[in-house]
Formats: sequence, C-alpha cells, structure tokens
Amino acid sequence: MRRILLVLFFASGAAGLVYEVIWVRLFGLVMGNTVFSITTVLAAFMGGLALGSALGGRAAARAARPVRVYALLEAGVGLYCLAVPLLVSALEPACRYLYRNLYDRFLLFHLCLFLLGALVLVPGTALMGATLPFLARAVAGDERRLGTRLGDLYSANTAGAVVGVLAAGFFLIPGLGLSWTNRLGAAANLAVAAVAWALAKRLDAGTIRAEARGAAPADLTASPPVSRLATITLLAAFGASGATSLSYQIAWARSFTMAIGASTYSFTVIVAAFILGIALGSAIFGRL
Repeated sequence: MRRILLVLFFASGAAGLVYEVIWVRLFGLVMGNTVFSITTVLAAFMGGLALGSALGGRAAARAARPVRVYALLEAGVGLYCLAVPLLVSALEPACRYLYRNLYDRFLLFHLCLFLLGALVLVPGTALMGATLPFLARAVAGDERRLGTRLGDLYSANTAGAVVGVLAAGFFLIPGLGLSWTNRLGAAANLAVAAVAWALAKRLDAGTIRAEARGAAPADLTASPPVSRLATITLLAAFGASGATSLSYQIAWARSFTMAIGASTYSFTVIVAAFILGIALGSAIFGRL
C-alpha cells in the first residue's frame, strides 16, 4: 500500500507543477511577462508550501487517520486551483490601478504586485505543503527507516513535478490551452483524493498496516533530546540553504531567458532540471 501512496504523491507533484507553469503564464498576462512575475509565483508557491508544511506537521502528529486527511487536502488543492484563473483575472483592476499610480516607484510597485499574487496563491499552495507531513505520518513505520521513507516520498513527489512541468510546458498548454490544462490538473488532484480516501479504510490508527513485518508506528518522540539552540541553528542553516537554492533558480532562469528568449519553454527547462536534481538527491541520499 505504501507503493500506491508513492504513486499518488507522484501524481500530486505532477499536478502541482502543472499549476506553477499555468500561474506563471497567467501572472505574465496580468503583471507583464518579466522576471518579477516569475519571482512572484515562485515566492508565493514556496512560501505557501512552507506555511502548509509547518501547520500540517503540527496537526499530523495528532492525526489518527492521516491518509483520510491527506485525501481531503488533495481535494481542497484541486478545487481551489480550479478557481485560481478566476481569482487572477479579478486582480486586473488592482494591477491597472497600481500601474497608473505606482509604476515610477519601482520597489513599492512590485511589492504590491507580489502581495496581490501571494493573496491568491498561498491558500492553495499551503494545502499542497500540508500533504507531506500527513503522508510521512502514515508511512513512518520503523523509525530506523524513517529517512529512507521520507526520501522516497519527497523524491516521488519531485519526480512527478518534473513530469508535470515538462508536460505542461511542452505539450498540455500548447495543445489544450491554459483553461483545459488547469482543469486536467484539478482532475488529477481529485482523482488522487478519491483513491487515497478508499485506501484509508485499510489503515489502522493512521499507519500503513505492515503486511509482512508487523512494524509498529514510529515513536518520533523517542529520539535523543536536542537543545533549543541547536534546533534553531539547524533550521536557520536549512532556511539559508533554501534561500540560496531559489536564488540560483531565478538567476538561471534569467540566464536562459537571455540565451533562448523569454518564453514558457525556457522557464520549463530550468524548473524541470532544477527539480530533477532535487528528486535524484532525495532518492539517493535518503538511504543514508
């Protein structure tokens, strides 16, 4: 059953990056096809994931049926993202007002645009971010294998993201258009939710039944205590790593734009390569 959940998380990751490519196109139409629209989408996307992961992690620790919650989160993602194009269109009057009154104030103008974009995108991406903690709770099993299983989850999700961004950028949007591609992504999330809900009936107290090993749920509180200062230091270092990583992505996107032109294809190539590396690293080093 764990493998089925990995497949579902793969599909969820694919849908998530389909949305990201769509949102870059949509915000490009409203805000202008510039690095600032890409930055707005990426920052709001990652910020929402972080928020959802933080809140979901605290809730998942108390969840007796995490896969049921996961199914509800996936359904929420699909329904909300289905409405995002309408919400982005609703921003057009505000963007026109900002352009007329603040365009000569560079930083304030783009900060206001970012806040508008975040207002639309963060609720949906927060739901996406909350999915990982609940699935991690479900597949935890033996604590000694926690790193491997979390690595498998993350690599499955990011591998799906690679497929999603390539499919959206090169095939779905050119072939189906933005509206139908968005509906296809929402349908994928709703299908994942339906399958996860059905699978949840086979779970016992929020963990996957060990079919051959009889493994007990991981006691994540049994680890040796870590000082508060050490925890804060490690989290700050990991946060700094994330900041530099996304800085690279923006810089590389600018470089590719200058080399092959500002288009969905250049954005697709750099995001796919970036996420592919993350997926491979997670799959390989999760076993360490």
